[in-house]
Formats: sequence, structure tokens, C-alpha cells
Amino acid sequence: IEDGKGYFLAVEYSTFFALLDEPIENIHVNLSIGWNILGCCKGSYNASDIYGSIPYCTILLTWNTSIRNFNVYIMGGAYDFVVKKGEGFIVAVSKQSTWQE
Repeated sequence: IEDGKGYFLAVEYSTFFALLDEPIENIHVNLSIGWNILGCCKGSYNASDIYGSIPYCTILLTWNTSIRNFNVYIMGGAYDFVVKKGEGFIVAVSKQSTWQE
């Protein structure tokens, strides 16, 4: 498991998953053209702030369990949600870039 990267887990029943708390220094994740899965490791951020920090980002998604659908943020979008520490998110980029948390 790498800092800053997101992962999908399929579980049959409600469960709890934890990793040992180790300090996270600098996170730099290389992004490929298309879809990339990332994870928030250091804090909580507005979707618009994450979107703005990723060069060539075209869309940002998080999974909303209560509505069983995605929260969607695009440039200038009216719905600006919070991505919390420990949550994953998905971004699409139009050119290779790097995300730094």
C-alpha cells in the first residue's frame, strides 16, 4: 500500500481496516492520462482545492455510500464536497501530471 494511492476493497460484511500510524512526509503520485485512483493521507480538503492542485484534471469523483452514487466535481461546479483524510477519490487527467499532497 503506497501513500497517496487509492484502493478498492470488496467485502461481504461491514468491517474495519486500519494500518499502523506512520508519519507521512511528502506525497508525489505520478498520474497517467485517463483515470487515476488516489487517497487523502494528510488532511481533509474541498474537492475544488484538490481539482485545482492537479494539472490537467478534468473531473474528480468520490463514492457517496448514502446515495450509492458518485459525488462529482468539475471545473466551476456548484457542488463542492469535502474529501476527508483516509478517503479515496478518482480523478481523470488529460495529460500526464503529478499530484502532491
